[in-house]
Amino acid sequence: MGNAPLFLAHILIRFNAVTSDKYSDETDGWGGFKVKCDIIKSRVSQALRSCFLMYDKTHGIDMVRSTVEYAKDIGLVIGNRNGYYFTTDADKHKFTLANMPRDFRETPILFKIMKDSVIPPLSANLSSVAPEEMYIPEEEMNFYDL
Repeated sequence: MGNAPLFLAHILIRFNAVTSDKYSDETDGWGGFKVKCDIIKSRVSQALRSCFLMYDKTHGIDMVRSTVEYAKDIGLVIGNRNGYYFTTDADKHKFTLANMPRDFRETPILFKIMKDSVIPPLSANLSSVAPEEMYIPEEEMNFYDL
C-alpha cells in the first residue's frame, strides 16, 4: 500500500461519468452517456489532459462516437446531431449522431477522412522522444529483467 505502484505506473487514468450528457433511445437514437477521461500521470504523453469518451449502454465505449466527439472538440467536425461533416471533407459526407456507426459502415470513405483528420492532432500529444533515443545499454538491461 505504499507509493511504489503509483511511481512504477506508466499511466494513470481516471474515468468520471458526465451525468448531464445522457442520451436516450427515444430522443437521440441510442442510449448512453459521456465519460470524462482524465490522464493523471503519463510517461508517454502529456499528463493532466482530459478527453471525452462516449459510452453506449449496449456495446460499451463507442470508438466512432468518441473519435467524432474529440474531432468536434478540436474543431474538425461541424454541424449538429442531424448532420455532421468533417471540415476537411470537400464532398460533405453527412453522418448523424443516432446512426453514426451505421453511417461509417456504409460509407467507408468516412473512416479514411476521420483517420487523416484526427491522427495528426493525436500524434502531437505523444512524447517527442525518438525511438533511437530510447536505447538502453546492454549492461543496464539486466536491471530491467524481472
